[in-house]
Amino acid sequence: MRGLTKTHFLNPNARRINKSLGDYTGLTGLGFHIIEIAPGHESTEYHMHYHEDECVYILEGSATVTIDERDYTVEAGDFIGYRAGGLPHTMRNDGTQT
Repeated sequence: MRGLTKTHFLNPNARRINKSLGDYTGLTGLGFHIIEIAPGHESTEYHMHYHEDECVYILEGSATVTIDERDYTVEAGDFIGYRAGGLPHTMRNDGTQT
C-alpha cells in the first residue's frame, strides 16, 4: 500500500508517510492510519485534541513522545492513548529506522 508523504505546514520537520487504512475500508467515523516517521523527524506539530481520542501503537523502532512538555521513550509494542481534551503531545523519531 502506498502512502502519502505529508509535511505539516506549522512544522517543516514534521514529515511522515501516511497510509490511511480507513479510506481503503470505507470507515467514516474512525481514522486508522499507519504512519512512518523517518529518523530525525516528528509526527506533527505539538498539539492536543478537543473532540476526538487518539491512540498510537508502535510497530517498529523507537521514538520520543513529548506529552505536556515531558519526554518519554517508546518502542515496538508500546501503546499510547490520548483522550479528547487531554494533554498536548507530539512524537519524534530519534532512532535509526523508519
